[in-house]
Amino acid sequence: MSTGDQDIEAMLAAARSLEDQGRLGEAFAAYSDAFERSGQNPFLAGDIGRLALRLGQHGIAEQLLIIHLGSDPASLDGRIHLAHALREQHRYDEAMALLAPAVQSDPGEAVLWAALGAVLTAQGRTVEALPFLDEALRLRPGAGRLLYARANALTDLGHFGRAIADYEAALRDLPEADRDRVRVAM
Repeated sequence: MSTGDQDIEAMLAAARSLEDQGRLGEAFAAYSDAFERSGQNPFLAGDIGRLALRLGQHGIAEQLLIIHLGSDPASLDGRIHLAHALREQHRYDEAMALLAPAVQSDPGEAVLWAALGAVLTAQGRTVEALPFLDEALRLRPGAGRLLYARANALTDLGHFGRAIADYEAALRDLPEADRDRVRVAM
């Protein structure tokens, strides 16, 4: 490994550490520096795109994730994050078109089912979303992010008792950095 590659690896390690500490702005800057230093390596675009998504920069996330998927079209995380960015921009049909073939080719992947359910929920098709969210939880029982997605759908349907139970269970499983979102929902 060359000195330049070691520098980039160190920058990425620092960016991940900052992200884990919840210092998202600093993490974004560190990922961006590593991306530029690498000559805009498209594989790094996935990390920056994911973080841009967390920061609410949906258009930027979309652009970066498209770059990432151009170099790694099979990336499950890349597809899920891009669908999330599209969903946040109310481009539901595009998000569904990205996710549906992925579910068909990998029906055992819980996060794909949950992502489809989240798109349907955001689109106001919550009754249709529940079977997707339930399937996700059948495949990965007790997964915090999946419980959170189902709790959001249940809230939309007015099933508050079940939603609160899912939010509480999600809190027990989610990483610390994601727990504030659930506390706000409760």
